Amino acid sequence: TCNFDETGLQSIINDVKKNYSAADKFFITGFEAGTHLVWAMVFQHPELLYAAAPVAGNYRGRCIDNTSFSTDASRTHLSIKNFTGSDDKDFGVNGRFYNQYLEAKNLAISHRYKNISEKEVQGKGHVLLPQEVLSYFNSVWESIKK
Repeated sequence: TCNFDETGLQSIINDVKKNYSAADKFFITGFEAGTHLVWAMVFQHPELLYAAAPVAGNYRGRCIDNTSFSTDASRTHLSIKNFTGSDDKDFGVNGRFYNQYLEAKNLAISHRYKNISEKEVQGKGHVLLPQEVLSYFNSVWESIKK
């Protein structure tokens, strides 16, 4: 599954670059189980990313082992922001699966990722947060263009 996910994502990226003259780097987000691939890309290929935004995400170490973490210098400044809804009973700050984010965050810190933050969106439950994620990506993009 891991090889399929990463190969599939790379195929999409190659198509977008070829057909639309896209940049070599990209932003990545995912919701719940979709964050397995987000974290795999963060931990294995930070050099390919402008920023990452896991939303109400799972992390169980899928596709990751102690030898697969990148040592690329880009990891130290890669912007990662975790998003949850304040009313999310499972993945929110007080949710029963929030510890999965904390596990990923602590792994990132132990591998010298330094730009990790989180945003709890008030009044939202276990939902996609596209406006919040796009606003975050836009702010990262604006800082890169400077």
